[in-house]
Amino acid sequence: MPQRATPHGENSRRIPFPAVLALLLAFCLVLSACRHEIPLPPPEAPGPPADQLLSRADKLCAQKRPELARPLYQDFLARNSKAREVPAVLMKLAAIDSSAGRHALAQNWHRELLARFPGSVYAPDARVGLLQSYLDAGSPRALLREAPGLLATAGSDTERSRILALEGRAALEAEAPAQAFGYYGQAAAMAPESAQAELAGSMARAAALFSDADLAVAGHESSGCISRTVATWESAGRLARAGRFKEAAARLQEVQDACPGSPLAPETEARLARVLQMASFRPDVLGCLLPLSGPYARFGESVLAGAELAVSLHNLAHPGRELSLLVEDSRARAADADRGLLALADQGAALVVGPMVTAESVGDLARELGIPAVVFTQKDLNLAEGGFLFRNYLTPRLQAEALVSYFTDVLSLSRFAVLYPEDDYGRTYMNAFWDAALERGGILTGVEPYPPGQTDVGDPIRRLVGLFYERPEEPGDSPTVWEELDAQARAARQQAALDRGLEPLDDPDQESEVSGKEGEEEPDAVVDFQALFIPDVPQQAGLILPQLPFNDVTGVLVAGTNLWHSPTLVDLAGRYGRGALCPDLFWAGSRDPLVAEFVARFQEAFGREPGVMEALGFDTVRMALAALSQEGVTSRKALRDALVNMGEFRGVTGRTSFSENGEARKTLFLLKATSKGFVEVR
Repeated sequence: MPQRATPHGENSRRIPFPAVLALLLAFCLVLSACRHEIPLPPPEAPGPPADQLLSRADKLCAQKRPELARPLYQDFLARNSKAREVPAVLMKLAAIDSSAGRHALAQNWHRELLARFPGSVYAPDARVGLLQSYLDAGSPRALLREAPGLLATAGSDTERSRILALEGRAALEAEAPAQAFGYYGQAAAMAPESAQAELAGSMARAAALFSDADLAVAGHESSGCISRTVATWESAGRLARAGRFKEAAARLQEVQDACPGSPLAPETEARLARVLQMASFRPDVLGCLLPLSGPYARFGESVLAGAELAVSLHNLAHPGRELSLLVEDSRARAADADRGLLALADQGAALVVGPMVTAESVGDLARELGIPAVVFTQKDLNLAEGGFLFRNYLTPRLQAEALVSYFTDVLSLSRFAVLYPEDDYGRTYMNAFWDAALERGGILTGVEPYPPGQTDVGDPIRRLVGLFYERPEEPGDSPTVWEELDAQARAARQQAALDRGLEPLDDPDQESEVSGKEGEEEPDAVVDFQALFIPDVPQQAGLILPQLPFNDVTGVLVAGTNLWHSPTLVDLAGRYGRGALCPDLFWAGSRDPLVAEFVARFQEAFGREPGVMEALGFDTVRMALAALSQEGVTSRKALRDALVNMGEFRGVTGRTSFSENGEARKTLFLLKATSKGFVEVR
């Protein structure tokens, strides 16, 4: 046989097997000799058992440390991807990321659970959680795109109801109220009875945004009792607020008869009773809802005295057309205020004078009942166009506007400063004054706070005029720097003098004589404002005013809030308070004949001089009577409109009118302090 060629060519030779075996044995001996010189890696330490990971993570969550628990849950998933606890862990991770605002990550956890464990008991919550994360992320339209697919996989009516409710909320946020109403209606039809009332409330919020045409369509097309009832609530409310009480009552009665067993039937019955209350409008009856007991009783009694005087004078002047005044005690509590408002509406009161302390709590109820309520408070109110809440009171904005308009329009001043206590009262008035000044083209050259109640405010005053930081006198200071600063200060003073119509002092020697420190180079106050506003109580302001000239603040007007209208300010400030200005709603010493007559009548009836609250009660009743006397005022809605459209009413608290949202526009008294008290500026 021919010989087979080797792979390496003809000259290659085979190694005999015994030689190969010998080579292998030698190699093993070498490895054995080196085994102590080549270290082997240690075996990997086993991780903590799964139950320990979960236990530690759950404990951290219970301690409200979810960010520390998160990596432990993730470690568990990496080590135990098929454990029975995985769905629960996915839900926990979704909750942690959602709470932290990581909505995209939360959505991923939910999707992983639905993809891997579609039959899990956690799947319904995952579907709802996934949609909720879109709302939390501010993406309602994304929710509306994904919801139909998840709705198709839902396993129960309860779950479908939850998804539909989220679709309703998303549609509402996407400004599609009709679509939202439909989703909520479907959700209510599938929801357990315990959840139907809440869904009805959501439907009512959507219906409130309907146009009249859309509302009519919703009322006719709604087949279920819940949707039909909610649409009827809204339409009946609109009819009642328009004074069409019989039509409103008829609609409510119709849906009540059609759906007697509805879970909304008790609410429909209550609404029907309220419409009948609204229909009992009596133009000869006014109500007073005031705190007549408790810590605010003296204020309530003061308003009531003024209201009673107005009614008494009206009845004397109009025999045969007497007015009745019904009185309820609000006790300065929200629940009692609501109860009192319902009682006054039930007795036919055309308008309610009050409440005071609880004013913000009755706005929605007044609108629902359709009864105008004139309140007395400085608190923030949700005053809305078309509402039934009116405010006739002295607000920070009114005071700031009164002062600034006098400064700019009458005195032609434009440069102002504010020195204020750093508390809620001071900050509120500082901001109001600042806004009013900017609106009239004024300039705020300085705004300085001081700690509330501090009697020595020299440092804040010196900050206003550039004297707070004393000039250093250490050797080596460059005189050229201070010469430059002196020149800047001199230029600023000259401009301030020109702004006030005064002759500027150009001669440095003349300035030295004015300062009273000849031969000394002292920093001068830069008073670059023409009026200074100090919103503080008279006890504090009376101690601050004497400190102004001591710190070279002279030749400026000073003004405060209505609290300055007090003998305390005059007594404490002495001659330094003369000329100080403050606004107020009422001044018994006014030259106005209307005020003089009111003061005389009040003193005759009650044996004392009236104050601001008495004047407000008096004017509020007289405004209501003026509105009621207008032609066509045959309902509370018409009375509300008459108040808005009556123009300026001249009363003892100045001229008053109401904006469409019920906020009073008033011309205030402006008073000036003298050595003997106060005089009227305008």
